[in-house]
Amino acid sequence: MPILYGSAEDGEISSINNSSWAGARDAVTGSGARRNDTQSINAVRASRNPARGGGYSWRVYRSFFMFDVSGISATPVSADFYLHGYISETADFFLVKSDYDPDSFIPEEFDSIVGWTTGSSDGSGAGDNESNVTKYSDEFDVSEDWDNGSSNRIGLTAGALSDMVSLDNFRICLIESVHDLRDIEADDVFWTGVAYQEYSGTSRDPYITYETTVAAADNATFFGANF
Repeated sequence: MPILYGSAEDGEISSINNSSWAGARDAVTGSGARRNDTQSINAVRASRNPARGGGYSWRVYRSFFMFDVSGISATPVSADFYLHGYISETADFFLVKSDYDPDSFIPEEFDSIVGWTTGSSDGSGAGDNESNVTKYSDEFDVSEDWDNGSSNRIGLTAGALSDMVSLDNFRICLIESVHDLRDIEADDVFWTGVAYQEYSGTSRDPYITYETTVAAADNATFFGANF
């Protein structure tokens, strides 16, 4: 089974210390971009935090990953994306299609999600982008399936499989699903941490496994008889 390791141009882009949920979530330019971290507790996050002097501030983090898929010549019949869990584990998420520029990886890439729209977020769902984006996975429930300290398997959708053969660079955004994607104002801290390609060696690197052919049936058994 072929394995693809992610590009070094991965990492997190944040929108932090905003005085409103809409300000954090609807930002077209983030507060910062980190592509040299080995791992982060804020790989995906939507949160409301106490602000200095009283009140609250809101934060949103999204992570971005890229894979060179130019060598794939046939549509995979299945593929899985693996992320190594790191410490925090309360933010459910989706993998969605991204068009970020890995050569720059700057705060302006914060909303580099194919189909994403901004300007209508009000924290009650008015800015819901769930039907606008291209989902590369089902929703991942971290309370049920996430494992810190080891790799977590995330099945890829048919849309992802199609893009793996039609694109040269397969780009993914990891986005918090309950609040960020659906525009439901965060009232607490929801975060999930992962390791990035920069972690020493490959034991914690994001990677994809895929199959391009269906395994052949065992022809030694025919009508219940072995020959």
